[in-house]
Amino acid sequence: KSLQVLHDALALLGPTTLMRAGRREEAQAEHQRILAAIEKRDCTSAEQEMRVHVRHGVEVRQAMRAIAVRD
Repeated sequence: KSLQVLHDALALLGPTTLMRAGRREEAQAEHQRILAAIEKRDCTSAEQEMRVHVRHGVEVRQAMRAIAVRD
């Protein structure tokens, strides 16, 4: 059942942004900055880093969709 849920999610969302070269490392660094801010209880920085992370993910996904449309 768990595999079916994962399969359905991947089918709905399409390829993950982590498939783009270098994105995995970028996302890991972003997560580390978010976690560091949370550990310091720095809400402002945590929110800012999270917004950067989400924005980067959206930008990568938009670029992936643009490439898919062209192909």
